[in-house]
Parts: sequence; structure tokens; C-alpha cells
Amino acid sequence: MSSGMKVFGALERKDKQRISGWFATLPSNLVHQVLEILIDNKVIGRVKADQFREDVKAAGFGAGESGFSFQFPPDIDAEDAARARIRLLGTELYLDCADLAPKAQREEPPAPGTGSVFILGPARSGTSILFLALQSVFELSGLGEGHVFPIFQRMHFAYYEYVRQFLGQEGVLASRLDVTDLKTRMIATIRRFYFDQFAGSPFIDKTPGVEALTSANLIKLAFPGAKIIVTNRNGVEVVESYRRKFKADFRDACLEWARCAKEIARLKISMPEALILDQNVMRATPEIVAEKIAGHLGRPERAVALAEFMRSQRVDVLSQNTDWATPLTLDTIGWTEEEKAVYRVIDNSRKA
Repeated sequence: MSSGMKVFGALERKDKQRISGWFATLPSNLVHQVLEILIDNKVIGRVKADQFREDVKAAGFGAGESGFSFQFPPDIDAEDAARARIRLLGTELYLDCADLAPKAQREEPPAPGTGSVFILGPARSGTSILFLALQSVFELSGLGEGHVFPIFQRMHFAYYEYVRQFLGQEGVLASRLDVTDLKTRMIATIRRFYFDQFAGSPFIDKTPGVEALTSANLIKLAFPGAKIIVTNRNGVEVVESYRRKFKADFRDACLEWARCAKEIARLKISMPEALILDQNVMRATPEIVAEKIAGHLGRPERAVALAEFMRSQRVDVLSQNTDWATPLTLDTIGWTEEEKAVYRVIDNSRKA
């Protein structure tokens, strides 16, 4: 490493997937340094040296919060990665060797999406408050709404349906299109898009609605390391809140909820690793739910802060003059008999 100040570190891994190591200063009062990753003198990303390393701490470099790991964008090939260099932000100090390193810890690179979270669920089921809580407490990058994966899910489905009609027809060029190849290219595009938006940092994506729920499998293919959290809510409340918020037709509100409920039931079987939360339980017992969420994300130490946010910082946008303290039912909602009949028919249909 270049000299000129008391800095220490090591570049321990550099392959086509990842560059990682550790970086520290002495005295150790300057922590969590920001490093730049460059290829051919062009900055392609930044990373904080803030990961805990027991070996670095034992070697006397402060509290050991000096490790870093940067995942290359999907379009960086092995030759590009081989030319990558790391320097301290705002300086010409480069990390070029491993002569100061404690014993390197060889690990498999984390899966794409590690540290990121996707929130799915019916509209009006608590996706927004959960997004705000996780974004604040876990310091994740993200916008208020995602809606990226439903676009690709719809595109892939339309492509598959159109190509399928030509399968086996040797005289039709479209019969040679490879559906699997398209999905592979889509996933590469999706990963690159999210990398560009959030500079390679863990992110949070909140997309309510049935199309987002049906995109869960595509999400896991693109970001196998990401965590999926699904919010749910009493069907009567969802329908009532949905139609008031969006001024929707009553039957349409019922159908949207029923489709979401059916997808959530499917996910409980096909994706048991997803965490499914009930909005009323989130509201009634934030401490218990916060422990589940923090554990699900592998950050149990954040449970207390998350519970506090959910308990005291919550701002509900109510769809009617009620505090929803008691879950609403068909007997207490105040719908007409005709509306109740429509709801029952659709509810029974989605259970069939």
C-alpha cells in the first residue's frame, strides 16, 4: 500500500465476482473508511470498510470494524475484475498487497441481493409502514415504491405465451427462440439496474399488489440472497381500505384482495422461507414482530430499535374514521347485504 499516513490493510480476494479485504488506520479513531473501486482509473463503485473482523481486532487494529466486500456489477468480466484497484476516498492511497493481512478468511461470495429486502403484499396491508421502519432502522437504500419486477414478470409471461404457439413448427423462425435464455438475460439486466440505482449497496424494495406477489419466484432467481417479507391483513379490512383509498369499485376491490390472498397461500407452500406478517399483529405486538423481522434479516440486535419505530413513529393513513383497534368482520363493517354477498362469493371462489 502507498504510504504517507498510518494506514493498514490487505486485499485478500479479487476474482470476477468480488473484491474484498480489510482497511484500517492507526490511531483507530478513524473508522468506517469509504473506499473507491476503480477499473482503468474509472470509479465503478464505493464501499465502506465497516464489517467486523475478529482477526483484525486481535491484531490490534481498533474494534475490528474494518472489513469490506464489494460485488462487481453483472457486466464486469474476469479481465475487467483483474484490473480492479481500491483506494481510500479522496486520496491516492491504494490497497495493492496482502503483506499486512491477518490470516485470510476464505469464504464463498455472498449470493446476489444479500442484505437486501423485498416487501410484498396486498395494497393497504402495511407494506408502507414496514418499508419506512426497515429503511430507517436497517439503513437500507430504497424509494417509496418499486414496481420493477411486475414489469419483467409480465414481459416474460407474454413472451412465453407468444412463443409457445410456435413450438414444434420447424418452418417458423420464432420456434427457435429460447425462453430460458431470455430469463437469464432479464435477470442480468435486473441485477445491473438495481446495482446502478443503489451503487451496489443493500436495498429495500416495496411493491404491493398481486403482480408483485406473482413475481416472488423471479425475485429469488435474480436475488437469491435477498429476504422476502409478505404483509397480510383481514380480507374485510383490505377491501374496505382499498376501495376508499383508491375509490375503487367494490367488486374490483374484492377481486384484487382475493387474488393476493390466493398468491400468499401459494407462497406459504412454495416459499416457506418468506416471512409472512399480519398487519393487526404488527400493530398490536410490535416487540414480538420486530424480533421476528430482525431475526429473519440476520440482525437480531436491531429488534429493539425496530419495535420502537413501529410503536412510536407509526403514522397510519386511515381510510375511514376508525382506529381499527378491533379487526373488522362482515358483521361489523357496515356493508349492504348485496356487498356482503359479493364478498362471500369471491372469498369462497378463491378458497376453492
